[in-house]
Amino acid sequence: MNVIIHEGADAEFAAAAEWYEQEREGLGDDLLAEAGRVLNAIAESPNTWPFVSGSRVVRSFLFPRFPYVAYFVVQNESVLVMAFGHTSRRPGYWRSRLNK
Repeated sequence: MNVIIHEGADAEFAAAAEWYEQEREGLGDDLLAEAGRVLNAIAESPNTWPFVSGSRVVRSFLFPRFPYVAYFVVQNESVLVMAFGHTSRRPGYWRSRLNK
């Protein structure tokens, strides 16, 4: 399945990887590699992952190693990743992206 990443999600995740890289060399690359694995798992079986509480459209995938969640919507033959949200910051900030 084709995976499309919202431009806001892409920008916020690039900033997160940069922050991790500044904390420890190679850690930003580890975050990006894990994101690749997460996106592959979503693409292979997008309907496996649970819906976000209160939604029948948005699904979530919790990263195994880092405190991030991929929020995504399955649309026809594509998956749209709305956000890579930190588990401890600004819950639901990405919901406005659903209307765009």
